[in-house]
Amino acid sequence: MVTTRIIEPDVCSKLRRFAGHFRDYAQQCTTQTLAHECARVAAQLTFMADLASAGERQLEAEAWADAAYLTQRRIERALGIGTAL
Repeated sequence: MVTTRIIEPDVCSKLRRFAGHFRDYAQQCTTQTLAHECARVAAQLTFMADLASAGERQLEAEAWADAAYLTQRRIERALGIGTAL
């Protein structure tokens, strides 16, 4: 028997919001490698949000949201920017 959890809509929103941040970072990056990585992460976060909103991979979506937050902080430090909490 497979048990599924209902994903909270706010997790999907978080993933999409983080994806937007990473798309912005990709445009601000001074190195092509970092810009490419930010764009790749944005695409992955969007994909995960789409899966989660369709009811798939819910637990993984929550982990991705947590990881995206930590990665966002590292990227902001690398770019010399910060966001208000």
